[in-house]
Amino acid sequence: MADDQLDAYALPGQPGRIVVTSGMLHALPAEERAVLLAHEHAHLTHRHHYYNALGQMACALNPVLRRLRAELDFAMERWADEDAAHSVASRPLAARSLARAALAGTGRDPTTALAYLRYQVTARVRALQGARPESRRSAALLSALLVTATALALADATSALGRFLEVLNP
Repeated sequence: MADDQLDAYALPGQPGRIVVTSGMLHALPAEERAVLLAHEHAHLTHRHHYYNALGQMACALNPVLRRLRAELDFAMERWADEDAAHSVASRPLAARSLARAALAGTGRDPTTALAYLRYQVTARVRALQGARPESRRSAALLSALLVTATALALADATSALGRFLEVLNP
């Protein structure tokens, strides 16, 4: 996309699309652009938009879960970071690319600086500089089951409350 702003994101759909502004492309050397594209491709491959939608639904149904929303966002970004590092076979390159992409726009636009904080870039770069984490699929599955069970329990409670109110007010 021809735009001086620095931005990149994945658009889900059939087929999914990766949007990268020309400003972002100019801010990164070729090897770091490969990391950026691999990161966005990971979001599409793993269908992170479904996790995002499920998280939003769970938070809407159970306000207690709202505090976990940022953790879910961070986990999806870290997942894409690790996939990108694996794709280019270099964790240091992935860390450098992430840092450069995030810092490239911090002097130009205050919203870019806010995005730097929102996406916890420092923690993500630090994680990429360490050892590759072990798979935690069982923990992710357990979390998804917990969120689903909570949503179903709330839906059932809402239905029972509706039936109760119908009995009270015929």
